[in-house]
Amino acid sequence: MRHQLLLVISFILCPKVLLLDEPLVSLDPIIINDTKKNLVTYAKQGNIVIISTHIISIAQQISDEILILSNGKLIMFKNCLDSQNFEKYVIENI
Repeated sequence: MRHQLLLVISFILCPKVLLLDEPLVSLDPIIINDTKKNLVTYAKQGNIVIISTHIISIAQQISDEILILSNGKLIMFKNCLDSQNFEKYVIENI
C-alpha cells in the first residue's frame, strides 16, 4: 500500500523529471497496467520519466530508450523491436 501511495504522490507533485526505482514491484496486475499507462501519458506530456527495473519486458513496454548496465558499461538501446525480439536482442548483445 505504501508503494502505491508514493506513486500517487509522485503524479500529484508533477515534477518535470520523475525518477522511479522498480515502480511496479508488489503491485497487482490491474494497478501495474494502469501505472504503465499513466507513466507513458506523463512522459508524453513533456516530462522525463526514468525507471530502474530488472524486468526487460517492463522497460520495453513503456520506454522509448533503454539503458542497460552490464559489467560496468552502459549500453543504450532504441526501443524499436517487438517484445520477444527485443528481449532476445538484449540478451545476445550484453
